[in-house]
Amino acid sequence: MPIESIKAVAVLGAGTMGNGIAHVFARAGYEVILRDVEERFLQRGMETIRKNLDREVKKGKLTDTEKLAVLARLKPVTDMAAIAAADFVVEAVPEKIEIKRAVLTEADRLLRPEARGDDHAAGAVRGHALHEPRAGDGAGGGDSRVADRR
Repeated sequence: MPIESIKAVAVLGAGTMGNGIAHVFARAGYEVILRDVEERFLQRGMETIRKNLDREVKKGKLTDTEKLAVLARLKPVTDMAAIAAADFVVEAVPEKIEIKRAVLTEADRLLRPEARGDDHAAGAVRGHALHEPRAGDGAGGGDSRVADRR
């Protein structure tokens, strides 16, 4: 899938990495489905994003109107089925292989082939997630660029 075709991004996990990734994608103009297993994790992640956006406003990097637009592009959900609308998926769940396998197996069932990376262009989900990390492994896989849609 060409990067220009990506309109909606799903981020699996609203923790430190996940909410940061969601923030960057939403700030770049993408619609973001932020998915986690419990509402309290989503609330915490969204609060972190709000605080970070407030800091950007305070520093003059973002207007209040732009902040509201970024927040409007974020859709926090607990229902995994919501990720079916995504064109691109980033996995940011805890570093436990059994959790990663379960989440990615479920994501694989729900996503369109091009969003899963089956076309070998959008493989963020498949970039590294199912190999078991070992001491000395690099952080593997995938294209780390985020296209700015603004």
